[in-house]
Amino acid sequence: MDLIADKLQKIPCWIFFDCLYKIIAYLDKPIALKLYPVIKRIVKLYPQLIVHPFKLSYETLQYSIQDPILKHNLELIQQQLNRYILLVNEFIEALNQLNPQQQFDIWSKELFHLLTNDVNTKDIDKLKEHLIKLKNILFSNIINLDETNDEQSMLSNTQDNNNDIDNTLLKPKITSIRILFKNACEKEFNDLFGKNGELLSTISLGDTRLILDKSSIHELEIPEQYTSKKKPLIEHHIKIVGFDEKLLVLDSLRLPKRITIRGHDENNYRFLVKAGEDIRQDQRIEALFSIMNDLYDNDPNYNQSNSAHIAVRTYKVIPMSSKFGMIEWLDNIRPLKDLIEESYNDSELDIITNQVNSHEGFYTLRRQFITSYAVLCTSQYILGTGDRHQSNFVLLYRNILITVGLFRATIIRTMNALCENSDLLLSTMGVFIKEPLMEWMEYALKTSKQVARNGM
Repeated sequence: MDLIADKLQKIPCWIFFDCLYKIIAYLDKPIALKLYPVIKRIVKLYPQLIVHPFKLSYETLQYSIQDPILKHNLELIQQQLNRYILLVNEFIEALNQLNPQQQFDIWSKELFHLLTNDVNTKDIDKLKEHLIKLKNILFSNIINLDETNDEQSMLSNTQDNNNDIDNTLLKPKITSIRILFKNACEKEFNDLFGKNGELLSTISLGDTRLILDKSSIHELEIPEQYTSKKKPLIEHHIKIVGFDEKLLVLDSLRLPKRITIRGHDENNYRFLVKAGEDIRQDQRIEALFSIMNDLYDNDPNYNQSNSAHIAVRTYKVIPMSSKFGMIEWLDNIRPLKDLIEESYNDSELDIITNQVNSHEGFYTLRRQFITSYAVLCTSQYILGTGDRHQSNFVLLYRNILITVGLFRATIIRTMNALCENSDLLLSTMGVFIKEPLMEWMEYALKTSKQVARNGM
């Protein structure tokens, strides 16, 4: 451990940028004492880089850390990043207004868990806080859930009895809160969202201008400008100056929105805003793809057999909370389903072929597509990536032709490169176990409750 600590002091902190999410996830382990100096340097020099991964992991780390020294270090980091955490929270709050349906879905699930848990004093307090949370977000002076003398008396009685909760006293109070909530909010919900939710997708970017136009948000950088490949020059980093009013709503389950952020370099940067979904898995998969690309570059046999640079095309993923994040928008891509449904005629095929002016050019384009497609298929197979239906598989618009021999040979070379470095991939995947996704936690909770019911 001492040797590791000594070596870490000599390594530039920007070398660790690409594995920062993984490092922060281990701040509740003994090795965190050796990692803390690295984190401290990053916090001091590059606070806008670390604020997203730290804010995300802090949700669980603040409860999982038992060691007082580790807990003290964690709180120091939180205090040093507090200003940027507040800025990011404002940014998330503004963008969340584009997703009222997802906000309400999340709120409803949390309310369901509170109402179905075993009743105790803590649950009552959480329930009231949860109702007030919705009131503060959506309503103004509609309901008043401040503690009454009757509630105070009930809670004090339970505390005097050493938290020995009498369910017969508490259940009617939960029922009264349910009735109060329904009577007070039913009309307002219908007015805001429509009786059957038909108004949920009508929020426009203009509705968030008051928050997005705050001068404080303009202190934030365009996300994902840091890399472990080179030392960052933060004086050249691009900051947010505004947002385009045009908003694209995708026809998907959670209606993600594409926004356009304007940078101070007078360029536009597009991102897909996803709410109500834990996109940490996307971020981890893209990080693994980046590691695989490095392995392909460093494998001598792989490079000798391919004249062109072959790699999995990655994109930036920025998880901002366990239920919110942004994804880099890629232009000039087409879903595989669209290409198949178009059923090219001879004239259209001639147009594709005419993109090149020689046989050598056509052969080069064809080889580029076949090898890149083979690399992608192999990389996804190793990771067990699911949900690869035709609408979820996008291609850069190129000649769609495949030669089976080249496809097979590329897969073999790709598998060899990955197998020789399997320890690196397995180490990187450890963060899936250290910080389970929200969907995994919800599934585990649901399964445990079902097992408990079946066992009764």
